[in-house]
Amino acid sequence: GKFACPDGHDGVKISELPPALIDKAKYETSMYAHLVCAKYADHMPLHRMTGIFKRFGLNVSKSLMWEMVLRSAELLEPVVKQMKTEILSQKYIGADETPITVLIPGKKGTQTGYIWTYLARVGRKVRPVFHFTTSRSRAGPNRFLRDWKGGFIQADRYPGYNDVASRPDVIRVACWAHARRKFKEALGGDPKRAARMLLLIRRLYRIESALKKRRDTMCLDDEAFFALRKNVRGRLSRIMLRRIRKLADDFIEAGDILPQSGIGKAVDYMLNAWKELEVFVDHGELEADNNDVERAIRHVAIGRKNWMFTGSEKGGRVSSILFSIVASCKALEIDPEAYIRDVLDAVAVTPASEAASLTPWAWAERQTALPIND
Repeated sequence: GKFACPDGHDGVKISELPPALIDKAKYETSMYAHLVCAKYADHMPLHRMTGIFKRFGLNVSKSLMWEMVLRSAELLEPVVKQMKTEILSQKYIGADETPITVLIPGKKGTQTGYIWTYLARVGRKVRPVFHFTTSRSRAGPNRFLRDWKGGFIQADRYPGYNDVASRPDVIRVACWAHARRKFKEALGGDPKRAARMLLLIRRLYRIESALKKRRDTMCLDDEAFFALRKNVRGRLSRIMLRRIRKLADDFIEAGDILPQSGIGKAVDYMLNAWKELEVFVDHGELEADNNDVERAIRHVAIGRKNWMFTGSEKGGRVSSILFSIVASCKALEIDPEAYIRDVLDAVAVTPASEAASLTPWAWAERQTALPIND
Protein backbone atom coordinates (compact mmCIF):
# COMPACT_ATOMS: atom_id res chain seq x y z
CA GLY A 1 0.00 0.00 0.00
CA LYS A 2 0.98 3.65 -0.35
CA PHE A 3 1.46 5.83 2.72
CA ALA A 4 2.03 9.59 2.84
CA CYS A 5 2.72 12.00 5.67
CA PRO A 6 -0.35 14.27 6.08
CA ASP A 7 2.00 17.30 6.22
CA GLY A 8 3.63 16.41 2.90
CA HIS A 9 7.08 15.46 4.25
CA ASP A 10 9.20 12.67 2.71
CA GLY A 11 6.87 12.13 -0.25
CA VAL A 12 5.02 8.86 -0.70
CA LYS A 13 6.34 5.55 0.62
CA ILE A 14 5.26 2.18 -0.76
CA SER A 15 5.23 -0.71 1.68
CA GLU A 16 6.77 -4.03 0.73
CA LEU A 17 4.36 -6.69 -0.43
CA PRO A 18 3.85 -9.51 2.09
CA PRO A 19 5.60 -12.78 1.16
CA ALA A 20 3.63 -15.44 -0.70
CA LEU A 21 1.66 -17.58 1.71
CA ILE A 22 2.81 -20.73 -0.11
CA ASP A 23 5.67 -20.41 -2.61
CA LYS A 24 4.31 -22.96 -5.05
CA ALA A 25 0.71 -21.70 -4.86
CA LYS A 26 0.43 -18.77 -7.23
CA TYR A 27 -2.81 -17.51 -5.75
CA GLU A 28 -3.69 -14.26 -4.06
CA THR A 29 -4.77 -14.03 -0.45
CA SER A 30 -8.39 -13.84 -1.57
CA MET A 31 -8.15 -17.46 -2.75
CA TYR A 32 -7.01 -18.59 0.70
CA ALA A 33 -9.83 -16.68 2.34
CA HIS A 34 -12.32 -18.15 -0.11
CA LEU A 35 -11.17 -21.72 0.59
CA VAL A 36 -11.35 -21.25 4.36
CA CYS A 37 -14.87 -19.82 4.15
CA ALA A 38 -16.05 -22.44 1.67
CA LYS A 39 -14.99 -25.22 4.05
CA TYR A 40 -15.62 -23.72 7.49
CA ALA A 41 -18.40 -21.19 6.87
CA ASP A 42 -20.25 -22.91 4.01
CA HIS A 43 -19.21 -26.45 5.10
CA MET A 44 -18.14 -27.59 1.63
CA PRO A 45 -15.69 -30.54 1.39
CA LEU A 46 -12.46 -29.86 -0.51
CA HIS A 47 -13.13 -32.56 -3.11
CA ARG A 48 -16.37 -30.79 -4.05
CA MET A 49 -14.51 -27.51 -4.47
CA THR A 50 -12.09 -29.24 -6.87
CA GLY A 51 -15.00 -29.97 -9.20
CA ILE A 52 -16.34 -26.44 -8.92
CA PHE A 53 -12.97 -24.91 -9.82
CA LYS A 54 -12.64 -27.25 -12.82
CA ARG A 55 -15.85 -25.85 -14.26
CA PHE A 56 -14.16 -22.44 -14.25
CA GLY A 57 -11.03 -23.80 -15.90
CA LEU A 58 -8.94 -23.96 -12.72
CA ASN A 59 -7.07 -27.15 -11.88
CA VAL A 60 -6.54 -26.91 -8.14
CA SER A 61 -5.76 -30.24 -6.52
CA LYS A 62 -7.30 -31.26 -3.22
CA SER A 63 -3.81 -31.60 -1.69
CA LEU A 64 -2.87 -28.04 -2.68
CA MET A 65 -6.15 -26.71 -1.31
CA TRP A 66 -5.45 -28.48 1.97
CA GLU A 67 -1.96 -26.90 2.09
CA MET A 68 -3.56 -23.50 1.56
CA VAL A 69 -6.10 -24.11 4.32
CA LEU A 70 -3.32 -25.37 6.61
CA ARG A 71 -1.17 -22.31 5.88
CA SER A 72 -4.13 -20.04 6.62
CA ALA A 73 -4.60 -21.77 9.99
CA GLU A 74 -0.89 -21.41 10.81
CA LEU A 75 -1.02 -17.68 10.11
CA LEU A 76 -4.25 -17.19 12.04
CA GLU A 77 -3.20 -19.27 15.06
CA PRO A 78 -1.60 -16.31 16.92
CA VAL A 79 -4.86 -14.40 16.45
CA VAL A 80 -6.86 -17.30 17.93
CA LYS A 81 -4.41 -17.51 20.85
CA GLN A 82 -5.07 -13.82 21.49
CA MET A 83 -8.81 -14.48 21.26
CA LYS A 84 -8.40 -17.22 23.88
CA THR A 85 -6.44 -14.87 26.16
CA GLU A 86 -9.17 -12.24 25.94
CA ILE A 87 -11.94 -14.77 26.57
CA LEU A 88 -10.09 -16.11 29.62
CA SER A 89 -9.95 -12.55 30.99
CA GLN A 90 -13.75 -12.62 31.36
CA LYS A 91 -15.51 -13.70 34.56
CA TYR A 92 -18.33 -15.58 32.81
CA ILE A 93 -17.61 -18.39 30.35
CA GLY A 94 -19.98 -20.85 28.69
CA ALA A 95 -18.73 -24.25 27.54
CA ASP A 96 -19.90 -27.24 25.51
CA GLU A 97 -18.35 -29.97 23.38
CA THR A 98 -19.24 -32.04 20.31
CA PRO A 99 -17.64 -35.14 18.76
CA ILE A 100 -15.98 -35.32 15.34
CA THR A 101 -14.66 -38.41 13.55
CA VAL A 102 -10.90 -38.41 13.04
CA LEU A 103 -9.15 -40.67 10.51
CA ILE A 104 -6.06 -42.49 11.78
CA PRO A 105 -3.29 -41.92 9.17
CA GLY A 106 -1.98 -45.16 7.69
CA LYS A 107 -4.81 -47.23 9.15
CA LYS A 108 -8.35 -48.12 8.16
CA GLY A 109 -9.91 -47.19 11.47
CA THR A 110 -11.17 -43.93 12.94
CA GLN A 111 -11.22 -42.39 16.38
CA THR A 112 -13.52 -39.89 18.02
CA GLY A 113 -12.11 -36.47 18.71
CA TYR A 114 -13.89 -33.55 20.34
CA ILE A 115 -14.17 -29.87 19.59
CA TRP A 116 -14.93 -27.81 22.69
CA THR A 117 -16.51 -24.38 22.57
CA TYR A 118 -15.65 -21.73 25.15
CA LEU A 119 -17.59 -18.51 24.88
CA ALA A 120 -17.61 -15.14 26.61
CA ARG A 121 -20.26 -12.46 26.31
CA VAL A 122 -19.10 -8.87 25.86
CA GLY A 123 -21.99 -6.46 25.59
CA ARG A 124 -24.61 -8.03 23.35
CA LYS A 125 -22.05 -9.94 21.29
CA VAL A 126 -20.57 -13.35 21.99
CA ARG A 127 -16.93 -14.30 21.57
CA PRO A 128 -16.44 -18.03 20.90
CA VAL A 129 -13.20 -19.95 20.57
CA PHE A 130 -12.84 -23.66 19.82
CA HIS A 131 -10.35 -26.24 21.10
CA PHE A 132 -9.67 -29.72 19.70
CA THR A 133 -8.83 -32.76 21.84
CA THR A 134 -8.47 -36.45 21.06
CA SER A 135 -10.75 -37.47 23.94
CA ARG A 136 -13.65 -36.19 26.00
CA SER A 137 -11.75 -36.40 29.27
CA ARG A 138 -11.53 -33.59 31.79
CA ALA A 139 -7.94 -32.99 30.66
CA GLY A 140 -9.30 -30.82 27.82
CA PRO A 141 -11.17 -28.24 29.94
CA ASN A 142 -8.46 -28.41 32.62
CA ARG A 143 -5.77 -27.47 30.10
CA PHE A 144 -7.77 -24.83 28.23
CA LEU A 145 -8.98 -23.09 31.40
CA ARG A 146 -5.71 -23.45 33.33
CA ASP A 147 -4.93 -19.71 33.16
CA TRP A 148 -8.51 -18.56 33.76
CA LYS A 149 -8.76 -16.45 36.90
CA GLY A 150 -12.16 -17.88 37.77
CA GLY A 151 -15.74 -16.72 37.90
CA PHE A 152 -18.81 -18.49 36.49
CA ILE A 153 -18.64 -21.54 34.22
CA GLN A 154 -21.93 -22.42 32.53
CA ALA A 155 -22.14 -25.92 31.10
CA ASP A 156 -24.20 -29.08 31.22
CA ARG A 157 -23.60 -31.66 33.93
CA TYR A 158 -20.97 -33.60 32.00
CA PRO A 159 -18.27 -34.69 34.52
CA GLY A 160 -15.49 -33.40 32.25
CA TYR A 161 -16.08 -29.93 33.74
CA ASN A 162 -16.03 -31.14 37.36
CA ASP A 163 -12.38 -30.30 38.08
CA VAL A 164 -12.76 -26.74 36.82
CA ALA A 165 -16.13 -26.30 38.55
CA SER A 166 -14.73 -27.53 41.88
CA ARG A 167 -12.06 -24.82 41.99
CA PRO A 168 -12.63 -22.42 44.92
CA ASP A 169 -12.69 -19.44 42.56
CA VAL A 170 -15.32 -20.95 40.24
CA ILE A 171 -19.13 -21.15 40.51
CA ARG A 172 -20.88 -23.66 38.28
CA VAL A 173 -24.03 -22.49 36.48
CA ALA A 174 -26.45 -25.00 34.96
CA CYS A 175 -28.44 -24.54 31.77
CA TRP A 176 -32.24 -24.27 31.88
CA ALA A 177 -32.45 -25.25 28.20
CA HIS A 178 -30.99 -28.64 29.11
CA ALA A 179 -33.50 -29.09 31.94
CA ARG A 180 -36.39 -28.06 29.69
CA ARG A 181 -35.22 -30.44 26.94
CA LYS A 182 -35.44 -33.40 29.32
CA PHE A 183 -39.13 -32.69 29.99
CA LYS A 184 -39.83 -32.21 26.28
CA GLU A 185 -38.37 -35.66 25.70
CA ALA A 186 -40.68 -37.01 28.43
CA LEU A 187 -43.87 -35.75 26.75
CA GLY A 188 -44.43 -39.03 24.91
CA GLY A 189 -44.33 -41.21 28.02
CA ASP A 190 -45.96 -38.94 30.59
CA PRO A 191 -47.59 -36.02 28.73
CA LYS A 192 -49.60 -34.67 31.66
CA ARG A 193 -46.78 -34.24 34.14
CA ALA A 194 -44.22 -33.19 31.53
CA ALA A 195 -46.59 -30.52 30.17
CA ARG A 196 -47.22 -29.12 33.66
CA MET A 197 -43.50 -28.67 34.22
CA LEU A 198 -42.92 -27.22 30.76
CA LEU A 199 -45.64 -24.62 31.41
CA LEU A 200 -43.82 -23.37 34.52
CA ILE A 201 -40.46 -23.30 32.74
CA ARG A 202 -42.09 -21.36 29.90
CA ARG A 203 -43.27 -18.76 32.42
CA LEU A 204 -39.73 -18.51 33.76
CA TYR A 205 -38.50 -17.81 30.24
CA ARG A 206 -41.20 -15.19 29.67
CA ILE A 207 -39.63 -13.14 32.44
CA GLU A 208 -36.27 -13.37 30.65
CA SER A 209 -37.83 -12.34 27.35
CA ALA A 210 -39.65 -9.39 28.91
CA LEU A 211 -36.43 -8.18 30.52
CA LYS A 212 -34.58 -8.15 27.20
CA LYS A 213 -37.44 -6.28 25.55
CA ARG A 214 -37.29 -3.67 28.29
CA ARG A 215 -33.53 -3.34 27.78
CA ASP A 216 -34.09 -2.64 24.10
CA THR A 217 -36.95 -0.17 24.55
CA MET A 218 -35.13 1.70 27.34
CA CYS A 219 -31.73 1.50 25.57
CA LEU A 220 -30.08 0.27 28.77
CA ASP A 221 -26.33 -0.23 28.97
CA ASP A 222 -24.94 -3.44 30.47
CA GLU A 223 -24.62 -2.12 34.01
CA ALA A 224 -28.20 -0.85 34.14
CA PHE A 225 -29.59 -3.97 32.46
CA PHE A 226 -27.79 -6.35 34.80
CA ALA A 227 -29.04 -4.39 37.83
CA LEU A 228 -32.61 -4.47 36.50
CA ARG A 229 -32.40 -8.16 35.70
CA LYS A 230 -31.05 -9.05 39.13
CA ASN A 231 -33.83 -7.05 40.80
CA VAL A 232 -36.68 -8.52 38.73
CA ARG A 233 -35.34 -12.05 38.95
CA GLY A 234 -35.08 -11.73 42.71
CA ARG A 235 -38.77 -10.89 42.89
CA LEU A 236 -40.45 -12.77 40.02
CA SER A 237 -38.09 -15.53 38.86
CA ARG A 238 -37.49 -16.63 42.44
CA ILE A 239 -41.23 -17.25 42.83
CA MET A 240 -41.26 -19.33 39.64
CA LEU A 241 -38.29 -21.35 40.83
CA ARG A 242 -40.10 -22.19 44.07
CA ARG A 243 -43.12 -23.39 42.07
CA ILE A 244 -40.93 -25.46 39.75
CA ARG A 245 -39.10 -27.06 42.67
CA LYS A 246 -42.34 -27.85 44.49
CA LEU A 247 -43.78 -29.52 41.39
CA ALA A 248 -40.63 -31.64 40.97
CA ASP A 249 -40.82 -32.67 44.63
CA ASP A 250 -44.53 -33.50 44.23
CA PHE A 251 -43.70 -35.78 41.29
CA ILE A 252 -41.21 -37.68 43.44
CA GLU A 253 -43.55 -37.88 46.45
CA ALA A 254 -46.26 -39.42 44.26
CA GLY A 255 -44.09 -42.54 44.27
CA ASP A 256 -45.16 -43.82 40.84
CA ILE A 257 -42.35 -42.48 38.65
CA LEU A 258 -39.92 -45.08 37.35
CA PRO A 259 -36.30 -43.84 37.59
CA GLN A 260 -35.51 -44.96 34.02
CA SER A 261 -38.64 -43.42 32.49
CA GLY A 262 -38.41 -40.16 30.56
CA ILE A 263 -40.12 -38.18 33.31
CA GLY A 264 -37.99 -39.92 35.94
CA LYS A 265 -34.78 -38.93 34.17
CA ALA A 266 -36.03 -35.36 33.69
CA VAL A 267 -36.89 -34.89 37.36
CA ASP A 268 -33.65 -36.55 38.45
CA TYR A 269 -31.61 -34.24 36.21
CA MET A 270 -33.40 -31.17 37.55
CA LEU A 271 -33.06 -32.07 41.22
CA ASN A 272 -29.39 -33.04 40.90
CA ALA A 273 -28.65 -29.76 39.11
CA TRP A 274 -30.92 -27.61 41.28
CA LYS A 275 -28.21 -25.67 43.10
CA GLU A 276 -26.58 -24.74 39.77
CA LEU A 277 -29.96 -24.01 38.13
CA GLU A 278 -30.70 -21.38 40.81
CA VAL A 279 -27.44 -19.45 40.45
CA PHE A 280 -28.52 -17.18 37.58
CA VAL A 281 -31.28 -15.55 39.65
CA ASP A 282 -28.80 -13.76 41.92
CA HIS A 283 -26.52 -12.52 39.14
CA GLY A 284 -27.88 -10.17 36.50
CA GLU A 285 -24.90 -10.73 34.20
CA LEU A 286 -25.70 -14.45 33.81
CA GLU A 287 -27.99 -15.99 31.20
CA ALA A 288 -30.60 -18.57 32.14
CA ASP A 289 -29.22 -21.01 29.59
CA ASN A 290 -26.23 -21.85 27.43
CA ASN A 291 -28.00 -21.35 24.10
CA ASP A 292 -25.35 -18.92 22.81
CA VAL A 293 -22.77 -21.68 23.17
CA GLU A 294 -25.01 -24.22 21.45
CA ARG A 295 -25.54 -21.81 18.56
CA ALA A 296 -21.77 -21.39 18.20
CA ILE A 297 -21.05 -25.11 18.28
CA ARG A 298 -23.70 -25.69 15.62
CA HIS A 299 -21.06 -24.54 13.09
CA VAL A 300 -19.12 -27.70 13.90
CA ALA A 301 -22.20 -29.94 13.84
CA ILE A 302 -23.26 -28.69 10.39
CA GLY A 303 -19.73 -29.04 9.06
CA ARG A 304 -19.51 -32.58 10.44
CA LYS A 305 -22.64 -33.57 8.50
CA ASN A 306 -21.14 -32.28 5.25
CA TRP A 307 -17.51 -33.34 5.33
CA MET A 308 -18.14 -36.35 7.61
CA PHE A 309 -14.68 -36.50 9.21
CA THR A 310 -11.34 -34.76 9.64
CA GLY A 311 -8.30 -36.43 8.13
CA SER A 312 -5.99 -36.36 11.16
CA GLU A 313 -5.38 -34.89 14.59
CA LYS A 314 -3.68 -31.99 12.83
CA GLY A 315 -6.88 -31.56 10.82
CA GLY A 316 -8.82 -31.35 14.08
CA ARG A 317 -6.55 -28.58 15.36
CA VAL A 318 -6.82 -26.72 12.05
CA SER A 319 -10.61 -27.01 12.25
CA SER A 320 -10.68 -25.59 15.78
CA ILE A 321 -8.59 -22.57 14.70
CA LEU A 322 -10.64 -21.78 11.62
CA PHE A 323 -14.01 -22.47 13.26
CA SER A 324 -12.95 -19.99 15.97
CA ILE A 325 -12.40 -17.33 13.32
CA VAL A 326 -15.53 -18.04 11.26
CA ALA A 327 -17.91 -18.41 14.23
CA SER A 328 -16.62 -15.17 15.76
CA CYS A 329 -17.15 -13.31 12.49
CA LYS A 330 -20.69 -14.65 12.20
CA ALA A 331 -21.45 -13.68 15.81
CA LEU A 332 -20.25 -10.15 15.02
CA GLU A 333 -22.26 -10.13 11.76
CA ILE A 334 -19.17 -9.37 9.70
CA ASP A 335 -18.14 -11.06 6.45
CA PRO A 336 -15.65 -13.82 7.40
CA GLU A 337 -14.11 -13.85 3.93
CA ALA A 338 -13.41 -10.11 4.00
CA TYR A 339 -11.95 -10.40 7.50
CA ILE A 340 -9.72 -13.39 6.67
CA ARG A 341 -8.51 -11.79 3.44
CA ASP A 342 -7.55 -8.63 5.29
CA VAL A 343 -5.95 -10.33 8.28
CA LEU A 344 -3.94 -12.90 6.29
CA ASP A 345 -2.18 -9.99 4.62
CA ALA A 346 -1.74 -8.12 7.90
CA VAL A 347 -0.60 -10.99 10.12
CA ALA A 348 2.62 -11.52 8.13
CA VAL A 349 3.78 -7.99 8.97
CA THR A 350 2.24 -7.66 12.45
CA PRO A 351 4.31 -8.68 15.51
CA ALA A 352 2.73 -11.23 17.84
CA SER A 353 2.63 -8.58 20.58
CA GLU A 354 0.07 -6.69 18.48
CA ALA A 355 -2.19 -9.68 17.76
CA ALA A 356 -4.98 -7.96 19.71
CA SER A 357 -5.38 -5.56 16.79
CA LEU A 358 -6.22 -8.48 14.48
CA THR A 359 -9.02 -10.23 16.40
CA PRO A 360 -12.42 -10.30 14.70
CA TRP A 361 -13.88 -7.89 17.27
CA ALA A 362 -10.98 -5.43 16.91
CA TRP A 363 -11.36 -5.61 13.12
CA ALA A 364 -15.14 -5.10 13.39
CA GLU A 365 -14.61 -1.98 15.53
CA ARG A 366 -12.30 -0.52 12.90
CA GLN A 367 -14.84 -1.18 10.15
CA THR A 368 -17.53 0.57 12.18
CA ALA A 369 -15.24 3.57 12.66
CA LEU A 370 -14.46 3.92 8.95
CA PRO A 371 -16.16 6.85 7.20
CA ILE A 372 -18.93 5.94 4.76
CA ASN A 373 -18.32 7.23 1.24
CA ASP A 374 -21.36 8.55 -0.60
